[in-house]
Amino acid sequence: MQVFTDEFSWLLEGLPTYTLLHEKGMRLYNLGALKHAEQFLQLPATTGNADAQFALADIIEHTPSENSNQITTLKQQIERILQIDRPGEFYSQLVARATQLIETLEDNQKARYMPLYEASAEQGNIDAMLRLRGNAWEARAHRQLESGVRNHDPEAILNMYALTRDLAWLKHAAATGHAIAQYLLATLYDKDPALVTDGADPLDTAYELIASSANGGYPPAMYWYANHIENRNNYPFIQQWRIREAQAGSINAVQRYGLALTGMNSDETHNDTLSRFEADYVKGYALLWLVNQIKGRAHNPYNIPHKLAHLESELSTEQIAAAKRAAHEWRQQYPLLSEFRLRTCLH
Repeated sequence: MQVFTDEFSWLLEGLPTYTLLHEKGMRLYNLGALKHAEQFLQLPATTGNADAQFALADIIEHTPSENSNQITTLKQQIERILQIDRPGEFYSQLVARATQLIETLEDNQKARYMPLYEASAEQGNIDAMLRLRGNAWEARAHRQLESGVRNHDPEAILNMYALTRDLAWLKHAAATGHAIAQYLLATLYDKDPALVTDGADPLDTAYELIASSANGGYPPAMYWYANHIENRNNYPFIQQWRIREAQAGSINAVQRYGLALTGMNSDETHNDTLSRFEADYVKGYALLWLVNQIKGRAHNPYNIPHKLAHLESELSTEQIAAAKRAAHEWRQQYPLLSEFRLRTCLH
């Protein structure tokens, strides 16, 4: 197993020098550097770390593989065959064989990650239990959460919502001030205003939840809050919250801030039209350079490497050096922590 400690050592700034391997893997997992997180997580998962087992299982399940690519191709072929008018016995046999092969490939794929979920769940990982579902795991999760619920623990209450999908639990968690619960409840109210049953204006209710979640430090809520219709054209407010979101360690927010400073949606003076940030190519380069250390290794719709190359053609050698020094200072003060993905069990 190869671990790229040198390549990714800067990502781990802010963690103690004695940080365990699984904590480094979890940092990379949370930041979305899944391919490289996998290499850090393999050993701790093998030796029984529940968090590492769950994260590694999640990576294996959702990362495209040779098996998953074959399955996609076979399903596309089946779909084309089924569109044939009166396909006949030959084509029916092809569909049957392809369907059987898909089942075999899916079983092989599951054999790579399901034992990891099960091992993690056996050690009490709630997310793993909720991924496995089934009466036995749900009953065990319920028992494990009982003590926290009795003690009014917000995380336990939110997990009860994930387990039962009873909106009352989510409302309860939000009422305790749990920022993620508030954000999630706001998204549900935004999609279905009929869920607001106390006679209040659904838009006002959602806005209040988002404001509370943002002030509670949850970066996705900060982004929504800054861009809410009620704050449109309030550019100082928008800028304040866009910066706070980036400083909270959200890699996606750092990317958006960097793009805003480098003319992603610019006017004739190169200033950002959505936030009115004044163009600052040196600082913008610094932020995008940080993001590229991770997202440059995977698909990114904004093509950050191309953006950096363009900026390098606009900046002097001294400015680029200054930008990289600024990047170092930023990551020391505001370490990149996570993409702040919503847990799968809460979707």
